[in-house]
Amino acid sequence: MATKMYQVLLFDVDDTLLDFQAAEEAALKSAFYEQQVPLTKRTAKTYHTYNQLAWQQIEKNRATREQWLIWRFAQTLYDCQLVGDAAVLDSTFRASLTQQHQRLGASLEVIQGLFKQGYSLQIVSNGDGKTQRERLAKAQLLPYFDKLFVSGDLGVQKPDPRFFEQVFSENPGIMKEQFVIIGDSLTSDIQGGHQSGIDTIYLHPTPSAKSTYWIQHLTELPYLLKKI
Repeated sequence: MATKMYQVLLFDVDDTLLDFQAAEEAALKSAFYEQQVPLTKRTAKTYHTYNQLAWQQIEKNRATREQWLIWRFAQTLYDCQLVGDAAVLDSTFRASLTQQHQRLGASLEVIQGLFKQGYSLQIVSNGDGKTQRERLAKAQLLPYFDKLFVSGDLGVQKPDPRFFEQVFSENPGIMKEQFVIIGDSLTSDIQGGHQSGIDTIYLHPTPSAKSTYWIQHLTELPYLLKKI
């Protein structure tokens, strides 16, 4: 175990370790193509709007996750006056997403370096457990993580404190002061960490007073950890 201020580094996945925007674009094109539904720029923009709204509701635990994920496609089809099966589009999209594993920047090199330094690296992600595991494995990142906490497996989403309670229970003997979460989302990662009493590192081009620390690129993380 690393003799440092933090012992456990909790990593978000999408847009922290993996390039979700690239993965989402590829999966969206594949799903619409397979279901023979035209995908225009307007349709993609409409989907992104409803997808964001859906995940906002999922993070608040309103209704069920599956309902909201299908709803985003149903609303897209309705608004764009397209004919298609929202449930089939969603399942096809998620199946394609499993195949997407584009790493974000030098995430592999950063994770390898932190692993060698003795940190306990763990995943905290909102998403489907099977999908995230397969994507991390294909990106060659999975072997470096001790534990994976994914909302689809836990039945609760970040930023809900119950999500983090399960993280703490799986790490007996480690104080909250020894955890830090690294992520790109103020509403799930940073808010979740704050509500659960652990420090946060916001990975984003623009800083926020809501986080304990801020980095613009993941490559800055090892240097930040050395300073604190």
